[in-house]
Amino acid sequence: MDNKYIDGIKTTGFILENEIIQILKKEKWNIINSKYYEDDIADAPREMDILGYKVEKEKEILVYTVLLISCKKSENNIWGLISRPGKTSDPNHNYWPNTIWSNHKPILYQKGQKNFNENYYKFHEDQKTHNLMKLPDLEVFAFQELNKTTGKPQNDKAIFSSIQSLMKAQSYEMGLLAGRKKEKCVYQFNLISIVDSDLINFNIESNSKITQNSIQTEQFLSRYIIKREEQFFRIRFVKSDYFEEIIKEYNRLHLSNIKFYKEQISFFYKDVLYSYDKKQMIYEDFFFEISEYINKASKYKLNEENKIQYPYLAKYKRTLEIGMTEDKNINKLLNENQILLTKTKEALKKHFNYSGNFIFHSDDSLPF
Repeated sequence: MDNKYIDGIKTTGFILENEIIQILKKEKWNIINSKYYEDDIADAPREMDILGYKVEKEKEILVYTVLLISCKKSENNIWGLISRPGKTSDPNHNYWPNTIWSNHKPILYQKGQKNFNENYYKFHEDQKTHNLMKLPDLEVFAFQELNKTTGKPQNDKAIFSSIQSLMKAQSYEMGLLAGRKKEKCVYQFNLISIVDSDLINFNIESNSKITQNSIQTEQFLSRYIIKREEQFFRIRFVKSDYFEEIIKEYNRLHLSNIKFYKEQISFFYKDVLYSYDKKQMIYEDFFFEISEYINKASKYKLNEENKIQYPYLAKYKRTLEIGMTEDKNINKLLNENQILLTKTKEALKKHFNYSGNFIFHSDDSLPF
């Protein structure tokens, strides 16, 4: 059979996709290939070349590090990234875009704190095991494909298509998780545009001075309107023959992600019993878990008439007080019921990471 068909396939991006997938598999990443998502503007399905992820169980949550990867091959053109000296003082730019989604309440609380995103990036920068989260030294502000033979500018269509698909895919995936994930988890997304061609940075130092350098990788900070909302993204351009090297940095990123979330969970629980806002986040889950056992232990005497309006947890010295009712007789029943005490102990550990003494409020009851 004529080899022209094989030669034709080799000019497409499928060979590059397969090479990248084999590298990911070698480095123990889980792979989803050619996943489709819905384009919110064109109202049409779009394809994400490769989705790779690693997952690890840390305490009570699953930690996912996700790579969304676009692969492009360009036989005739180089990819040019046009840049200028970078800065971090532009008030209209977000240098630390959100890449994290979670349904875990302690992580959600920490994520809502001031400067969380900035602290996330700086945490990874301080790890010094990879350079993925450092602010770029140069500000990439435009792109251009240039003919390898003549140097003539072509257009930025393929480059823009790559970064647009990555941004939309991340937005789509993060929006999908809320309705799909039931287990407690946290996801961190990374956008990677891989090109099988030369990658050149053109740095405009002044109107009369432009320098060019062949590069292996560079970051691009982007803003884009998705679903009528301005969002910010970090995209990493990678030359295809450098991917085998840079994937090792993403391996280390996954390990430092686990370390970061573990630290954030510890921060949350450190003063959880003394923080009104933190307790408010998890009260409902805690009381829901023990409500059935409270009803049985009280012999169904605890009702709306004798239940206090706002059940509470309050730490006094070395004993945690659980306030459900001021009725001493009911509290006596609660404090004497071993099944309730066991279930409450488990629920306190699960929701508040607390394993000390506790008591259902009553002036003359003894601590458990």
